[in-house]
Amino acid sequence: IPYMHAIWHLFVIGGSACHFAAIYSGVLPHTV
Repeated sequence: IPYMHAIWHLFVIGGSACHFAAIYSGVLPHTV
């Protein structure tokens, strides 16, 4: 698959964003 590397990065970025959002909303609920 030629674009496997790009697709992998999309998954990594998406996972990191979800992880950051979960921690941010869990640790700092008063800022949301």
